[in-house]
Amino acid sequence: MLRKGLLEYTQKPVFPCSARQEQYWLLINGGFSQSLEEEVVALNARRNHCWLWRGKALEYGVPDFRQGPLLVPLSKALFDAYLGTWAPAFAGLILTASADKHTLLDHLTRPSTITTAQGNPVRFHLGMLRQLEELSLALNDSRLAQLLGPIESLIWRSQASPDQWLTLHNSFPGLDAQGAELQLDAYEEAALNHANSTWFMQYATQRLEREQPELVRQFDAAQLIRRLSIFKQEADIMNIARERDLYRYFLLRLRYPEHRFVEEPQLLALLSKKALDARMRLSESEYHLDQQPCAF
Repeated sequence: MLRKGLLEYTQKPVFPCSARQEQYWLLINGGFSQSLEEEVVALNARRNHCWLWRGKALEYGVPDFRQGPLLVPLSKALFDAYLGTWAPAFAGLILTASADKHTLLDHLTRPSTITTAQGNPVRFHLGMLRQLEELSLALNDSRLAQLLGPIESLIWRSQASPDQWLTLHNSFPGLDAQGAELQLDAYEEAALNHANSTWFMQYATQRLEREQPELVRQFDAAQLIRRLSIFKQEADIMNIARERDLYRYFLLRLRYPEHRFVEEPQLLALLSKKALDARMRLSESEYHLDQQPCAF
């Protein structure tokens, strides 16, 4: 799925022991902890961190600028804290940049404006790791370079596959000079929608294997993906679209016999009642499956 040379799976990172160490930075999601600043200062006495949204327009779009990203030069203590605490919570990433701090901050403190072909906004900043992964799959290297500006690479833990690490390489660091304002064309929008769906299916597969092994151990990886793809097609027909509802539908399909979803008119009627919210339909269907004996 990933494109070699741009976004690729990598090994768990190790602390950089090289002359380029000063070019490594840690970007942490401020919403992870109310005491994040104190935690960073305790590990990094130099107090050279920066709240990227402080004093900017984005500060007023959330309860506090501390809900936004915090940037700090990478040290061994911060690196260890990232691996042990922030990365497992998907609360940050490591970035590299040869540009000076002023150039990097100038880019990071200017919001990236992304719109669909119809002009609808696409929410994104570097702390949104899922969106970052999806955009990395949907955009070509020059368009990604506009978003990344002077950033040369990004490293983070995959939310869809927590055992995997991802590295995104910027083919043209420094390409952005005026800020990132991207309007997706129809092809890019379709690619982004596909990446979004693919991400969720990968996430659902990993979550099922981790949390519901008794339901999926009979399938190998390819078989499970095929079954979930069939279930998603069924859900699409019944207008079950939210990811939380899709995942619950997957659970129902795996927990109960296949023939009940094919041969029971009452169950099919419950699931297909599109006038009701999908969450309610799924609850009623689960109750029916639990309470009504199988008629076949």
